[in-house]
Amino acid sequence: MRKRRTRVIPERSERVLIVGASTGIGRAIALQYAARGAKVCITGRRTAELQAVHAECDVAAGVDGSVLSVNADFSSTEDMADVRRRIQKGTYCSLAAMLLFND
Repeated sequence: MRKRRTRVIPERSERVLIVGASTGIGRAIALQYAARGAKVCITGRRTAELQAVHAECDVAAGVDGSVLSVNADFSSTEDMADVRRRIQKGTYCSLAAMLLFND
């Protein structure tokens, strides 16, 4: 049986990866995490929609640079490897990933 986490991560220290963030529940969750101050990495296949969500997250966060968006298809191992590389390059390297499948 898995041991329950006893430490709570402060909202401003959260790092979240959302796969399929360009629409629907992925978009809504990205906006919620951005608004509470988390560093958010959003991915999706549709570039225009992803850019729109990125802009909305920036507004919700009130700070530029707290959102990383990567155009990627979750079914592509190459795309997911690129997401990992981009996260490791930026300030997102301590990412506590939360995977949400929507797109």
